[in-house]
Amino acid sequence: MSSDRESTQPIESLPYESVPFDSVKEWVRAQPVSGSSTDKLRPAVLIAAFGGFENAGHAATSAAEWILEHVDSTLAAKLEPEEYYDFLVNRPSRVAGVNGNLKLAWPTTRLYRFRTPTGLDVVVALGPEPNMRWISFVGEVLMHAEALNVVMVTALHATAEQIPHSANAQARLTSDSRALRSLTSADRSVDVGPAGIVSVLSDTAWAAGLPVLDVWVDVPRYVAALQDPKAQIALIAALDEHFGLDLPTDSLRAHAEEWEEALDAAAAEDPRLATLFSELRQQHAQAEQETPQERIDGEAIAEELRRYLSGRDDLTS
Repeated sequence: MSSDRESTQPIESLPYESVPFDSVKEWVRAQPVSGSSTDKLRPAVLIAAFGGFENAGHAATSAAEWILEHVDSTLAAKLEPEEYYDFLVNRPSRVAGVNGNLKLAWPTTRLYRFRTPTGLDVVVALGPEPNMRWISFVGEVLMHAEALNVVMVTALHATAEQIPHSANAQARLTSDSRALRSLTSADRSVDVGPAGIVSVLSDTAWAAGLPVLDVWVDVPRYVAALQDPKAQIALIAALDEHFGLDLPTDSLRAHAEEWEEALDAAAAEDPRLATLFSELRQQHAQAEQETPQERIDGEAIAEELRRYLSGRDDLTS
């Protein structure tokens, strides 16, 4: 890929107010096809989701998995796992094969391709966060992306924050691409701090000349190790808005309501947990007032929740 984004992405050289498209979908579909005359590939969007550091509440990977479960996708590429994974950390699993015999499933990253009802080609990169050789890893992912005629990257991030589970889960968008900011509600990124592999992929893709849209969602710190369906829905909703996935989410929203009700019920049965939840809600409501106050420790809530959940499994699935 060229590192000259002005030449590979001429849209970036246009004035902010003069981008000649009304949506991201329209811009992507306007890009040229690639490949031979007998095997042409339409331009595609890459959606990247990885386990690990930026996957609080399993929201990013769960969103990608849910999308793949509801579309007719094909496996487009697969990375060799031995190059990037420590199998003492990410162990292979025994799974049932087609004929019922057990086989080993190795941790790896796969790229799947599908077409949305609105006619947009999408490639989903999904896998565990690699344990080694991150630079080579993202280079290989982007090499496959180039072969698949990916013209922009969308990276899914889920971060653990000091917020209550009752807070409205809504994704926020950031981008260094002037064109994408003009076509979406994205702001320029100001996030600082440690990065996961999805941020490394995002940064490398932008440096290689691909416009990048980062989609972020906050997850309550005390449930970061559990699944957070509210955060998952927020990511899917953002992708649907800009890429036209047009997938029914009624069952997922019902699950999110049950999840929130179960946490409320846990608080109702445990006075200490109820107090911690109440204080965190008050703190969250007053967050914009800049009033100095003692911050509620999310780890304290997590520890209390773990104690409460001992012997129960209704909130861990």
